[in-house]
Amino acid sequence: MNFASIIYGLFFLITLGLVWGVKTISMRLFMVVVTSIFFYASWQIQYLPLMIGILFINFYLSAFLFFRQMYRPHF
Repeated sequence: MNFASIIYGLFFLITLGLVWGVKTISMRLFMVVVTSIFFYASWQIQYLPLMIGILFINFYLSAFLFFRQMYRPHF
């Protein structure tokens, strides 16, 4: 999928409609993640496991840092 193609324009409009049609923020974020993985996997499908792995690593690392900061003693 190329940025300057009609297919990308349709994909973008459909994604925009789906994301803004969902009511909850967590579901919107989920839709953005799924559609972005689909978009980047349409270029090179062999990188799909790498993208999903990096997604999980970033998620768990950010959760670890967030909870570490939250339960840290404040002086």
